Order: sequence, then structure tokens, then C-alpha cells
Amino acid sequence: MTIQKRVSAGSSITSLSRDSVREHFVTIVPEGDESPESLFRRVGETVRRLDGRLISVEAVGLAPADRKSMKVLVAALGGPNAPLAWIENARTDNLYGVHVWAVSGTVAEALSFEGRRAGTLFDDGYAQYCRLVGLLPTNATLGRPEQTQSIFRQMEAVLDSGGMAFSDVLRTWFYNDNILGWYREFNGVRTRFFQEKRAFDGLAAGQHRGRGTQCPGGGTAVRLDRDQER
Repeated sequence: MTIQKRVSAGSSITSLSRDSVREHFVTIVPEGDESPESLFRRVGETVRRLDGRLISVEAVGLAPADRKSMKVLVAALGGPNAPLAWIENARTDNLYGVHVWAVSGTVAEALSFEGRRAGTLFDDGYAQYCRLVGLLPTNATLGRPEQTQSIFRQMEAVLDSGGMAFSDVLRTWFYNDNILGWYREFNGVRTRFFQEKRAFDGLAAGQHRGRGTQCPGGGTAVRLDRDQER
């Protein structure tokens, strides 16, 4: 495996190469008081230069007023089927950015939930990877525990559509609104689900941060290819 890192004003690109497959991890942040529209266009230009297939895109720290600019990011990423998570905060001091995971040299399969892009599946010859991104509660009028349960069920359904199971999950991410105000409820739902799926017997780990509309989520699952199993 070889690792290459390129850093310039407002961007960082780390590329991991093994055999014919290359993964690219990109972070784009504003230069000074750069607007979201300008930054989003730079994201699109960077992805095109890499000539990679999108695995996930996370726009982090945007203010609710920035939603009008989301269409610029969607267009820069090639259209509405991009694997995008939009995670809001207050954009205080213009602190925001976009994280991109892309891959070249292999096929990336889009995964959906009820007609909406929900993840991406790819294989590097050693293992199969599934990245879930931008999952949202199906009904935002439900209570927070019910919304959390909805996200876990979506994860399970999308993983199943890609031939994987929750026992393959390496990590989950929840961007919960006011997490300290309902952490006990959230943790109770998560613990029961992990126990039901025997996730504590495997690799799954949880992480929660930031703000969102109750509990947007995502995750990463990994399964060794058969000829790599021992």
C-alpha cells in the first residue's frame, strides 16, 4: 500500500493505493470568508480531477440559511443521486466544510432506500465495503426514540440490499440534535438494537456528534472477500 497526501490552501487530499484500486479522502474548507457556493464548486472540480467514483459526501457545519445553496453542491457532484449527507450547525466564524470519500479502479454500486440514495458498495479485491450516508428518519413527527429506531432499521435494510448484515458494521455515526438532552433514550434504543443483532460480539462501534434534525445517521461496514478469509 502507498499513501500520498497533497495539501493546499483550502483543501487536503489523501490517496491510498493498493494494487489497481485507489481511495481518495478529501477535505475542502473555506478560504477566508469564502461562500458555500464557491466552496461547493471547488468540491466538484476536485472530484472531477480525481476521476473517482463517489462513496460518500458530508457537508458539515452549514447553517439552515445555507439550504438554498444545496442545489449548487448537488449539481457539482453530478446530480441528485450523489451519496450526500447535509449536517447543519450555525456556521459560526465561517467554520464549515465538505468531506469526500471517492474510489477509482473498481466498480462502485449505488444503494438506495425508498428511492433515495443511501449508500455505496465497492470491493478492493481484499474486502467489500459499504458506506451508508445521509439516512434520515422516515417520519420526523415521531418521538426521538422512534426516529432512532427508524434509522437502525434503514441501516439494516440498505445493508441487506448490498448482501451485507449489521454484524458487518465497523462504525456508526449519528448527528443528533441536542444529544445531551436525550442521550439516555438514544443509548437505550441503540443498546437494544446492538444486542438484538449481536453487534457487541463483532466490530460495531458507535459515535454521535454535532447537530441535526433529531438523528440523521450513517455507517461503514466491511466484509472480507472469501479468498481472504482464514
